[in-house]
Amino acid sequence: MKKILATLLAVSMTAGIVNAQQVLSRNAVGYVKVDVETNKLTLARVDFEPMNASEWTIDSLFSDSLPVGSIIAFWDPVANSYVTAGRTRSGWSPATNVIRRGEAFFILSTENTNLFFMGEVPDSSPSTYTTVIENVVGMQALGYPYPAEQYWTNMNLAINAAAGDILAVWDYDSQSYTSFGRTRSGWGDATNIVFAPGEGFWFRTDALQTWTEVKPYTWP
Repeated sequence: MKKILATLLAVSMTAGIVNAQQVLSRNAVGYVKVDVETNKLTLARVDFEPMNASEWTIDSLFSDSLPVGSIIAFWDPVANSYVTAGRTRSGWSPATNVIRRGEAFFILSTENTNLFFMGEVPDSSPSTYTTVIENVVGMQALGYPYPAEQYWTNMNLAINAAAGDILAVWDYDSQSYTSFGRTRSGWGDATNIVFAPGEGFWFRTDALQTWTEVKPYTWP
């Protein structure tokens, strides 16, 4: 476990997701199921808003759903390093890290676990509802901010990217990543990349960007 954590802290670009399943209901509450295996890195994202709070924290999102010894790791693009929270017998330490839609994080569990991320579907009205993620620059762990499957090249982040920008996709089975570069002619093989609900990715750019996405659905 210590060796895996050391690898996590040392690697400059890694990410992933496993068996994500998504369900939406008519009352605008939904969930994503994420199955994680023992000591394998998973990069996840939260697709929903909390129902009884203004923001998600480590404690409100995970509570006791992960076993003692598990780790959640966030990438800090300013410090260029990871910030981690660990599950102890008395709870998460620290427990107040904020988790935002559109940002991704690593999960490292000490047991095979079925996780359920449940919350309010963003936003049932109006039809032009948007999510804005500011200050995208350098290397960041991100995720499509809605509970829906989406092609990479349909995201505004990819559409507005400049030549030289990089997408990195984590392969959960091999625990390795594949990088795709934006050229003057487009994204090449990355045009076939589809991200499932709950799945994160890495993006690197030298130009400061504001990422804006209109919700892709009219339901619930």
